[in-house]
Amino acid sequence: MYSEVELPGVGTLWRSGTPADLRGEPQGESRGEPQDGPEDRVRRHVVAADGCADIILIDGELAVAGPSTRWLLGRDGREGPVVGLRFAPGLAGAALALDAADLRDLAVPARDALPGPAVDRGIRALRLFAAPDDGPRRGASLAAEYLARGGEFRRALELDIGEGQVRWASRLRGAVRTGETPAGLAASLDLSDRQLRRRMLQSFGYGFTTLRRLSRAHRAKSLLRDGLAPALAAHEAGYADQAHLTREFRRIAGRTPGQLAGSGA
Repeated sequence: MYSEVELPGVGTLWRSGTPADLRGEPQGESRGEPQDGPEDRVRRHVVAADGCADIILIDGELAVAGPSTRWLLGRDGREGPVVGLRFAPGLAGAALALDAADLRDLAVPARDALPGPAVDRGIRALRLFAAPDDGPRRGASLAAEYLARGGEFRRALELDIGEGQVRWASRLRGAVRTGETPAGLAASLDLSDRQLRRRMLQSFGYGFTTLRRLSRAHRAKSLLRDGLAPALAAHEAGYADQAHLTREFRRIAGRTPGQLAGSGA
Protein backbone atom coordinates (compact mmCIF):
# COMPACT_ATOMS: atom_id res chain seq x y z
CA MET A 1 0.00 0.00 0.00
CA TYR A 2 1.31 3.42 -0.94
CA SER A 3 -0.06 6.75 0.26
CA GLU A 4 1.19 10.31 0.14
CA VAL A 5 0.18 13.79 1.22
CA GLU A 6 1.46 17.12 -0.03
CA LEU A 7 3.25 19.40 2.41
CA PRO A 8 2.89 22.92 0.96
CA GLY A 9 6.20 24.71 0.69
CA VAL A 10 8.17 21.49 1.27
CA GLY A 11 7.20 18.55 -0.92
CA THR A 12 5.45 15.23 -0.35
CA LEU A 13 5.27 12.95 2.66
CA TRP A 14 4.90 9.32 1.58
CA ARG A 15 4.32 5.97 3.22
CA SER A 16 4.86 2.60 1.56
CA GLY A 17 4.39 -0.94 2.79
CA THR A 18 6.79 -2.03 0.01
CA PRO A 19 8.86 -1.11 -1.80
CA ALA A 20 11.17 1.46 -0.26
CA ASP A 21 12.21 4.06 -2.79
CA LEU A 22 15.74 4.27 -1.46
CA ARG A 23 18.30 5.00 -4.14
CA GLY A 24 20.73 2.21 -3.30
CA GLU A 25 22.40 1.47 0.00
CA PRO A 26 23.45 4.55 2.04
CA GLN A 27 27.19 4.38 1.56
CA GLY A 28 27.97 7.86 0.24
CA GLU A 29 29.27 6.77 -3.15
CA SER A 30 27.97 5.84 -6.57
CA ARG A 31 26.80 2.27 -6.87
CA GLY A 32 26.40 -0.26 -9.65
CA GLU A 33 24.74 -3.64 -9.40
CA PRO A 34 24.49 -4.54 -5.69
CA GLN A 35 26.29 -7.61 -4.36
CA ASP A 36 23.95 -9.12 -1.80
CA GLY A 37 25.15 -11.57 0.79
CA PRO A 38 23.07 -14.52 1.95
CA GLU A 39 21.64 -12.44 4.78
CA ASP A 40 20.55 -9.64 2.43
CA ARG A 41 18.17 -11.17 -0.09
CA VAL A 42 15.82 -8.21 -0.47
CA ARG A 43 14.06 -7.39 -3.74
CA ARG A 44 15.77 -4.80 -5.93
CA HIS A 45 13.89 -2.50 -8.27
CA VAL A 46 14.50 0.36 -10.67
CA VAL A 47 13.85 3.86 -9.33
CA ALA A 48 13.33 6.40 -12.10
CA ALA A 49 14.96 9.80 -11.70
CA ASP A 50 12.63 12.58 -10.54
CA GLY A 51 15.11 15.35 -9.67
CA CYS A 52 14.02 15.24 -6.02
CA ALA A 53 15.83 14.51 -2.76
CA ASP A 54 14.26 12.41 0.02
CA ILE A 55 14.70 11.88 3.73
CA ILE A 56 13.85 8.20 4.26
CA LEU A 57 13.29 6.04 7.31
CA ILE A 58 13.94 2.42 6.35
CA ASP A 59 14.46 -0.44 8.79
CA GLY A 60 14.84 2.02 11.67
CA GLU A 61 17.65 3.97 9.98
CA LEU A 62 17.40 7.50 8.59
CA ALA A 63 19.01 8.14 5.21
CA VAL A 64 19.09 10.97 2.70
CA ALA A 65 18.75 10.21 -1.01
CA GLY A 66 20.10 13.10 -3.04
CA PRO A 67 18.50 14.63 -6.15
CA SER A 68 18.27 11.93 -8.78
CA THR A 69 19.15 12.66 -12.41
CA ARG A 70 19.47 9.03 -13.61
CA TRP A 71 17.78 5.78 -12.75
CA LEU A 72 19.22 3.85 -9.83
CA LEU A 73 18.53 0.61 -8.01
CA GLY A 74 16.42 0.70 -4.88
CA ARG A 75 15.46 -2.02 -2.43
CA ASP A 76 12.54 -3.06 -0.32
CA GLY A 77 12.58 -2.56 3.41
CA ARG A 78 13.07 -5.63 5.58
CA GLU A 79 10.97 -4.40 8.51
CA GLY A 80 7.53 -2.89 8.17
CA PRO A 81 6.45 0.21 6.21
CA VAL A 82 8.93 2.67 4.83
CA VAL A 83 8.26 6.40 5.06
CA GLY A 84 9.92 9.46 3.63
CA LEU A 85 9.79 13.13 2.83
CA ARG A 86 10.34 13.94 -0.83
CA PHE A 87 11.40 17.55 -1.28
CA ALA A 88 9.97 19.45 -4.22
CA PRO A 89 12.73 20.20 -6.77
CA GLY A 90 14.80 23.16 -5.60
CA LEU A 91 13.92 22.96 -1.91
CA ALA A 92 16.24 20.27 -0.55
CA GLY A 93 19.28 22.55 -0.41
CA ALA A 94 17.60 24.77 2.17
CA ALA A 95 17.22 21.86 4.60
CA LEU A 96 20.51 20.04 4.06
CA ALA A 97 23.82 20.68 5.75
CA LEU A 98 25.58 20.82 2.37
CA ASP A 99 24.85 21.75 -1.23
CA ALA A 100 22.31 19.52 -2.93
CA ALA A 101 24.84 18.90 -5.73
CA ASP A 102 27.10 17.08 -3.26
CA LEU A 103 24.42 14.39 -2.96
CA ARG A 104 23.31 14.14 -6.57
CA ASP A 105 22.46 10.49 -7.37
CA LEU A 106 23.77 9.31 -3.99
CA ALA A 107 22.30 7.92 -0.78
CA VAL A 108 24.06 8.60 2.53
CA PRO A 109 23.33 8.20 6.24
CA ALA A 110 21.31 11.17 7.45
CA ARG A 111 24.07 12.26 9.85
CA ASP A 112 26.25 13.02 6.81
CA ALA A 113 23.68 15.27 5.14
CA LEU A 114 21.47 16.89 7.80
CA PRO A 115 22.26 19.28 10.64
CA GLY A 116 22.90 17.21 13.79
CA PRO A 117 19.67 17.96 15.70
CA ALA A 118 17.55 17.28 12.61
CA VAL A 119 18.58 13.60 12.53
CA ASP A 120 16.94 12.72 15.84
CA ARG A 121 13.93 14.89 15.05
CA GLY A 122 13.57 13.23 11.66
CA ILE A 123 13.65 9.74 13.15
CA ARG A 124 11.06 10.64 15.78
CA ALA A 125 8.79 12.37 13.28
CA LEU A 126 8.91 9.68 10.62
CA ARG A 127 8.39 6.90 13.17
CA LEU A 128 4.90 8.32 13.67
CA PHE A 129 4.14 7.29 10.10
CA ALA A 130 5.94 3.95 10.23
CA ALA A 131 4.13 2.42 13.20
CA PRO A 132 3.36 -1.29 12.73
CA ASP A 133 0.05 -2.09 11.05
CA ASP A 134 -2.53 -3.97 13.09
CA GLY A 135 -4.18 -5.92 10.32
CA PRO A 136 -5.22 -4.62 6.87
CA ARG A 137 -8.12 -2.48 8.04
CA ARG A 138 -6.24 -1.01 10.99
CA GLY A 139 -3.19 -0.47 8.78
CA ALA A 140 -5.19 1.56 6.26
CA SER A 141 -6.72 3.58 9.09
CA LEU A 142 -3.31 4.28 10.56
CA ALA A 143 -1.94 5.38 7.19
CA ALA A 144 -4.82 7.81 6.67
CA GLU A 145 -4.39 9.17 10.18
CA TYR A 146 -0.64 9.60 9.85
CA LEU A 147 -0.74 11.19 6.43
CA ALA A 148 -3.36 13.68 7.57
CA ARG A 149 -0.82 14.93 10.11
CA GLY A 150 1.71 16.24 7.60
CA GLY A 151 1.75 19.65 9.25
CA GLU A 152 2.79 18.04 12.54
CA PHE A 153 5.61 16.28 10.74
CA ARG A 154 6.94 19.54 9.33
CA ARG A 155 6.89 21.15 12.76
CA ALA A 156 8.51 18.12 14.36
CA LEU A 157 11.38 18.18 11.89
CA GLU A 158 11.60 21.98 12.20
CA LEU A 159 12.18 22.41 8.50
CA ASP A 160 13.42 25.91 7.76
CA ILE A 161 12.52 26.61 4.14
CA GLY A 162 11.76 30.30 3.64
CA GLU A 163 9.14 31.72 1.32
CA GLY A 164 11.89 33.30 -0.77
CA GLN A 165 13.35 29.87 -1.53
CA VAL A 166 9.92 28.47 -2.35
CA ARG A 167 9.31 31.33 -4.81
CA TRP A 168 12.78 30.90 -6.33
CA ALA A 169 12.29 27.19 -6.96
CA SER A 170 8.80 27.75 -8.34
CA ARG A 171 10.11 30.46 -10.68
CA LEU A 172 12.69 28.10 -12.17
CA ARG A 173 10.25 25.23 -12.59
CA GLY A 174 7.90 27.66 -14.31
CA ALA A 175 10.68 28.82 -16.62
CA VAL A 176 11.09 25.25 -17.85
CA ARG A 177 7.37 24.96 -18.62
CA THR A 178 7.31 28.24 -20.57
CA GLY A 179 10.45 27.41 -22.56
CA GLU A 180 12.77 30.14 -21.28
CA THR A 181 16.44 29.84 -22.12
CA PRO A 182 19.07 29.75 -19.35
CA ALA A 183 20.50 33.07 -20.55
CA GLY A 184 17.08 34.71 -20.63
CA LEU A 185 16.20 33.34 -17.22
CA ALA A 186 19.48 34.55 -15.70
CA ALA A 187 18.94 38.02 -17.14
CA SER A 188 15.39 38.19 -15.78
CA LEU A 189 16.73 37.32 -12.32
CA ASP A 190 19.58 39.85 -12.62
CA LEU A 191 22.14 37.05 -12.38
CA SER A 192 25.04 35.99 -14.54
CA ASP A 193 24.92 32.54 -16.13
CA ARG A 194 27.53 31.39 -13.64
CA GLN A 195 25.62 32.78 -10.65
CA LEU A 196 22.43 31.05 -11.80
CA ARG A 197 24.19 27.72 -12.15
CA ARG A 198 25.92 28.03 -8.78
CA ARG A 199 22.66 28.81 -7.01
CA MET A 200 20.88 25.96 -8.78
CA LEU A 201 23.59 23.49 -7.78
CA GLN A 202 23.08 24.51 -4.15
CA SER A 203 19.29 24.29 -4.17
CA PHE A 204 18.36 21.82 -6.93
CA GLY A 205 21.58 19.82 -7.12
CA TYR A 206 21.90 20.28 -10.90
CA GLY A 207 21.68 23.00 -13.56
CA PHE A 208 18.87 24.37 -15.69
CA THR A 209 19.51 22.06 -18.64
CA THR A 210 19.09 19.00 -16.41
CA LEU A 211 15.92 20.44 -14.87
CA ARG A 212 14.55 20.85 -18.38
CA ARG A 213 15.50 17.26 -19.30
CA LEU A 214 13.78 15.85 -16.21
CA SER A 215 10.68 17.95 -16.79
CA ARG A 216 10.47 16.83 -20.41
CA ALA A 217 10.81 13.18 -19.38
CA HIS A 218 8.05 13.62 -16.79
CA ARG A 219 5.81 15.11 -19.47
CA ALA A 220 6.52 12.22 -21.84
CA LYS A 221 5.85 9.68 -19.09
CA SER A 222 2.43 11.25 -18.42
CA LEU A 223 1.58 11.13 -22.13
CA LEU A 224 2.60 7.48 -22.38
CA ARG A 225 0.49 6.59 -19.35
CA ASP A 226 -2.44 8.35 -21.04
CA GLY A 227 -2.06 5.91 -23.95
CA LEU A 228 -0.21 8.05 -26.47
CA ALA A 229 2.09 6.17 -28.84
CA PRO A 230 5.83 6.70 -28.17
CA ALA A 231 6.37 8.60 -31.43
CA LEU A 232 3.54 11.02 -30.64
CA ALA A 233 4.62 11.34 -27.01
CA ALA A 234 8.13 12.22 -28.18
CA HIS A 235 6.77 14.96 -30.43
CA GLU A 236 4.39 16.39 -27.82
CA ALA A 237 7.05 16.42 -25.10
CA GLY A 238 9.59 18.19 -27.28
CA TYR A 239 12.02 15.43 -28.25
CA ALA A 240 13.71 15.47 -31.64
CA ASP A 241 12.26 12.04 -32.45
CA GLN A 242 11.33 8.71 -30.89
CA ALA A 243 14.97 7.59 -30.84
CA HIS A 244 15.83 10.66 -28.76
CA LEU A 245 13.01 9.83 -26.34
CA THR A 246 14.24 6.24 -26.04
CA ARG A 247 17.82 7.29 -25.27
CA GLU A 248 16.65 9.69 -22.59
CA PHE A 249 14.29 7.16 -21.02
CA ARG A 250 17.01 4.54 -20.78
CA ARG A 251 19.07 7.00 -18.73
CA ILE A 252 16.32 8.60 -16.67
CA ALA A 253 13.75 5.80 -16.26
CA GLY A 254 15.89 2.71 -16.76
CA ARG A 255 13.65 1.30 -19.48
CA THR A 256 12.31 2.14 -22.91
CA PRO A 257 9.11 4.12 -23.57
CA GLY A 258 7.46 0.93 -24.80
CA GLN A 259 8.38 -0.93 -21.63
CA LEU A 260 7.12 1.94 -19.49
CA ALA A 261 3.82 2.17 -21.36
CA GLY A 262 3.34 -1.58 -21.14
CA SER A 263 4.03 -1.73 -17.42
CA GLY A 264 1.35 0.78 -16.44
CA ALA A 265 3.80 2.27 -13.92
